[in-house]
Amino acid sequence: MADSTDQHEAATPTAHRKRKRRRVVPPRAPRGSKRLLHGVLIALVIVSSLALGMVARPFWDSRAGDTQTGQSAITIIEYSDFQCPFCQRAVATVRQIEQAYGGRVTVVYKHFPLESIHPDALNAAIAAECVREIDGEAAFWTYHDTLFANQQALDAASLKRYAADVRGFDTCFDGKETEDTVREHLSEGTQRGVRGTPSFWIQDELVVGALPFDQLKAVIDRKLGGEAAPAPAPAPRPEPAARTDVATGDNLLGDSDAPVTIVEFGDFQCPYCKRFYDQTEQQLVDTYVKTGKARLAYRHFPLSFHQNAQKSAEASECAADQGEFWAYHNILFERGQGDGTGLDTASLKAYALEIGLDTAAFDSCLDSGAKAALAQQDFADGSAAGVSGTPSFFVNGRLIVGAQPFSAFQAAIDAELA
Repeated sequence: MADSTDQHEAATPTAHRKRKRRRVVPPRAPRGSKRLLHGVLIALVIVSSLALGMVARPFWDSRAGDTQTGQSAITIIEYSDFQCPFCQRAVATVRQIEQAYGGRVTVVYKHFPLESIHPDALNAAIAAECVREIDGEAAFWTYHDTLFANQQALDAASLKRYAADVRGFDTCFDGKETEDTVREHLSEGTQRGVRGTPSFWIQDELVVGALPFDQLKAVIDRKLGGEAAPAPAPAPRPEPAARTDVATGDNLLGDSDAPVTIVEFGDFQCPYCKRFYDQTEQQLVDTYVKTGKARLAYRHFPLSFHQNAQKSAEASECAADQGEFWAYHNILFERGQGDGTGLDTASLKAYALEIGLDTAAFDSCLDSGAKAALAQQDFADGSAAGVSGTPSFFVNGRLIVGAQPFSAFQAAIDAELA
């Protein structure tokens, strides 16, 4: 997913470190006086709270809006990406909004990592949610500022270093315990029309890009005045993508007479191909392939920077020689990882044994490189058809790029069936 204009020159200011509070240990009181002292303190808190009408709140909590006093009049939901330079530019603007409006505005931060162009964005979001889950909202915002201040250093080691004071962070982060939360934010944003970062939903109005304060202020003032979002101009009807004549290759799943053919160009080490396999492929198979409405073809597009992709493609073709391409295809996506783990030669041979192949024939095929030319021919055919990344799909010749949700394929297939 590409950034739109002013959405996606990052500075690297000095990292913020979470300040440690000094712990003051009072003199030990006599045992008999402790209960009396606690009672007096509790009474003082209650009396003070009643007198003030509220409990005092720290400055950072303005980022969550003054919800306890009921003064928050509008909510701004920011969809952002820690690796996006335009999001970094928006940090100062958001802070300006908080200072200008105080409790009349609630700012909610949600994650929208653009993984296809920002390789560290997802991990940074997972890390920030771990901090929020463990140490609360104040710690989250401190960590948020640290990440944007150190946008050029968002590798896993740096993310852990920034959270060195957060007990249990490494366990949460290494286990990706908050990834589901990040994915929920991403899915929600997509459903609400977010396509790039930063994007802001200001009540019922979507504002896109790192706009200057005055432009955001104009929208906020309109919302505070009760004005509804302007009616959107009718969108022009998109022209359907041009059709490209793409051969299916030999690895086909489904009825050969199906009216729709889906050709996937994939890479077994590509994390987005794995996401398509995990989240979308089975729905397509159940809904369209098993019902005879579509057939699915897989062709290879091993990317040069994935060190185990080429050999994995060759291994799948060695399995195809024994009639087990799809079983082998499945195990590669289930066991393989984006860093190449589970796709080394030893693992490739172990999977052949696991699914019951003739391992002597398989090993000979793989070791000889007999299928290398076939995988590279698929790559050449894909490039000629306009494929530049993985996964890419042709639905009856119309190109769909990326690990799109089932709904995107459903719309394309149903249009072909209509």
